[in-house]
Amino acid sequence: MRVIIVLVFLSLIVSTLADGQRNSRGRARGRGRKQKGNCHLKEIDTCIGKLDKYSNRNSSNLLTSSRGLDEICTNSLDVVNCVRNYMTKCGTPLQRELFEFGIEQFSKSIDQFCKPGPLREEFLSNSPCIVNKVISKNNYREKCVNNFLSTIDKTNKQKELDDRLDTICCSYNRWEGCAFSLIKKECGEQGKTSMHNFIDKAFGGLTNMICSSTAFDPSSQRCTSLYAAPGVKPKGKLSDNPVTKYIASYFGFLFT
Repeated sequence: MRVIIVLVFLSLIVSTLADGQRNSRGRARGRGRKQKGNCHLKEIDTCIGKLDKYSNRNSSNLLTSSRGLDEICTNSLDVVNCVRNYMTKCGTPLQRELFEFGIEQFSKSIDQFCKPGPLREEFLSNSPCIVNKVISKNNYREKCVNNFLSTIDKTNKQKELDDRLDTICCSYNRWEGCAFSLIKKECGEQGKTSMHNFIDKAFGGLTNMICSSTAFDPSSQRCTSLYAAPGVKPKGKLSDNPVTKYIASYFGFLFT
């Protein structure tokens, strides 16, 4: 689960990496020479492939057992190391700094769920209800997930980094509000609190730090102007937007 940190930075890091590669290829073609170096985003695809098995509808069941959480934690660590190697080779100094900052903050937080402890035990006591009555249901996918992923799809066409960050934060906060509302209805206030704690620790507290509900109120005019039109179906792993594709692979237990 260490890889979950990428959700916050992915729209900035991967998009700017892709932009830089396209610009470099354009300059190389203009000079009639091949692009130097061997940095390709397909290397990240290879990293993500380690978690591809989590992108099916049944992967949410991993959240209901201690063994399942251990499996996600272990395999996700492999992905983080793989992405770190790519960032070391291909990232700019700023991108590497952002990535390492995220990992450091995340690691201080996520161990509370990747190791035995009260928060983990509380979550596991509520997660069967959360998964069986909410996450595994079509109602959750249609109301919460589809709106989130179809909006993230739009970041591929946004040129300004501020627009990309606004889009991912607004859409994330809308997903969170939608999911928490359904969880509270089906599993009570304790279930909602347990899921809130899980999300907060799993994201290293960075969602609240970067995507605060005050700065990115999902019902604000700014946010509503960024959402995909109602009824638009997300492409998921088939998307040409690397952000959507990676999220669909990383977080199959939440977003499929």
